[in-house]
This record gives sequence, structure tokens and C-alpha cells, in this order.
Amino acid sequence: MTCPNCGTALMDEDLFCPNCGTNVPASAPTQTTAIQKQSKQKRSHKKLRLLIIILVALIVIGLCAYGIYSYYSMRGTCGNGLTWEYDGRGTLTISGYGQMENYDYVYYDSQHPSHTPGWGDYRNEISLIVIEDGATSIGNQAFRGCNNLKEIIIPDTVKRIGNGAFTGCESLEEISIPNGIEEIEKETFKECTNLADVSIPQSVTTIEASAFYHCSALTSLDLPDSIDSIGGKAFESTALTCITIPASVTELGQRTFADCQQLSKIVFKGNPPTVNEDPVFYHDGSVFYGVTATVFYPAGFNAWGNCPVRYFGENLVWHPIN
Repeated sequence: MTCPNCGTALMDEDLFCPNCGTNVPASAPTQTTAIQKQSKQKRSHKKLRLLIIILVALIVIGLCAYGIYSYYSMRGTCGNGLTWEYDGRGTLTISGYGQMENYDYVYYDSQHPSHTPGWGDYRNEISLIVIEDGATSIGNQAFRGCNNLKEIIIPDTVKRIGNGAFTGCESLEEISIPNGIEEIEKETFKECTNLADVSIPQSVTTIEASAFYHCSALTSLDLPDSIDSIGGKAFESTALTCITIPASVTELGQRTFADCQQLSKIVFKGNPPTVNEDPVFYHDGSVFYGVTATVFYPAGFNAWGNCPVRYFGENLVWHPIN
């Protein structure tokens, strides 16, 4: 840029001509300045594009890493020969052959950590469990706390359901126990508060303690004549209205049907079962504690004449039937 009066070369920052003192008006940038600015803008655009590329690359890498993590975190093994897979939409599938591992539910401490199932993080999401043919058992505490579980498919290859396996599955409404199961273990369906339909096969011989404790929607139940023992508190606090005890039952635990407030009719088909005494329940441990009902028993069975009926309950009215 030059002085318009004397032609002296000027610097860009000059406001007055150093030669003649003429006021230098602001003028459009020289070609050199314009080129410099264009060069700066190009460099800025390149930096911006590079930054955008880097950000996009980081996002893609992050998504890929998350996808890989999700893929492997939603499947795994659950026994020697068994695998599990969660589809992220509510369905858990158990595949393979053999026994399922037994699990813990409570975390003890760092010295004795609990062994929980791999699907534990999805307990509140699982609504359907499909166990495919080939699995031979369901482990202890396996599905405990799956409070949105509504349906489970169990094949006849399963011969054992572990204790506490479905404890607290509040949304489960029905269960068909496969033929071949011999014991319904303790607390298996404890506090399944919406469980209303239970099918027990002829293969079952024992129902252990608290197996159906506080299944408050359970209003009716057919006990097969294969059962010989029912444990303490097995049906405590259910909504049963009538129960028939098969002649095959020889042993009942204390409080087996305690606090079944809807229970009004009890039928014994055979001799009086032995009631296991537990000092913990000495004062309130009768089989039908808290129940007011009519009990029908076979008159032709002499053993009822010597039966200590106090072990069954204080608010029962007894009627022999021929």
C-alpha cells in the first residue's frame, strides 16, 4: 500500500504517511493480504474437517466397542455344556446339555464373594425364559428376583429345580412342573405373589419347606397321590380355599398351611400324617395355625382316634366321613 499523495510505501498499520504526513484512509486489503486471509481460512477449514473426522472416528470406535461388549456380556456359560443368551428384548434362552450351575443370591463379602448367574444384570428385564431340550437341571437361585418374568418353558429333560430358583418372581402367573421332578425344593416359588396356576406331576414325592410360601394368588391346587411329605410353611399365607391331603402323605411340617385366611375346607384321604415338631414354632407351629376351617377325615381309619389334633390347629371343626 502507498501514500495517495506522495507515493511513499506504507505499512498496513500506518495511519499517516511518514513522508508527507497525509492521513491514510482505510482501504481495501491488498492482494497479498487477501491471499493471506484466504490461506488462513483454508487452514482453519482443514483443521475443522480434521477435528470432525477425529470425532466421527471416536464415535464409531465407541459404538463398535459397546457392540462388542454387549455381544459378549449378553451371553455366556451356565454349566458344563450349557450356555445362555439374552436377546435384549426380554427373552433369556438356555441351550445345550447337562446340569445348570448352582448360584448364590446374596453377596457376602470380598473374602467370600457370591456366585451369581451371568444374566443377573438383566433380572428386571427378563419376561420370558426358554430352557431348551437337553438341560437336566435348574440351579439354586438361578432366576430369583426376576420380577418381570411372566412365562417360563421347562422341558421334560429337566429333572431338578433348585432351591430358591424362582423366589420373588412376582409377575409369574403359572407354572407347569415337568414330569420327572421328584422334589419341589425349599423356597422354589416363594413369594411368587401372582402365581395362580400350578401343575404338579405324579413324579413329585416331596414338597420342601416354604416351597410356595406367600404365593398369595394361589387359590386352588391338586396334590397328586405320589406325595408323601410336605415341609413346614410350604403353603403358608397362600389364598387356598380348599385342600385335599392325599392318603400317600405321611408327614407334614409345622405351619404347612398357616395363615391361609381363605381356607375353609380340608379333606384328609388317609391316616393322620406325622407332624414334625420344631421348637422354633412351639407356640404357633400347628399345621393350620390361624386357619378356621372344617376338616373331613375318613372314619374307618382308627389312627384318627388317637391323633393329637392340637398339632393341626385350634380353630378346626372335625367331621368324620364314611
